[in-house]
Amino acid sequence: MQREIEACAPLPGLQAEPVVENLSPTASLRQLTHIREELDRLQTRYEKAVLTARNAGLSWAQIGTALGVSKQNLHNRFRDQDRAMQRRPFSG
Repeated sequence: MQREIEACAPLPGLQAEPVVENLSPTASLRQLTHIREELDRLQTRYEKAVLTARNAGLSWAQIGTALGVSKQNLHNRFRDQDRAMQRRPFSG
């Protein structure tokens, strides 16, 4: 599928009008692929930020307040990674 998406890439220097581009199924596929990749990168940054905050001594409640989620949600999602970080010896 990636080859199909790349084969439909616009020619250099040509920009489709946003309205016209939205009518193209291949453009929609490219857009979805790009958004999925961006979402993966943001998800990784989010996870690193949460674990960095925990490592810096913030509580689940403090992190949850900053992110607008419950401390229980964060704890359930990150507790295993948090425990693994706490077991690592400090290498500073």
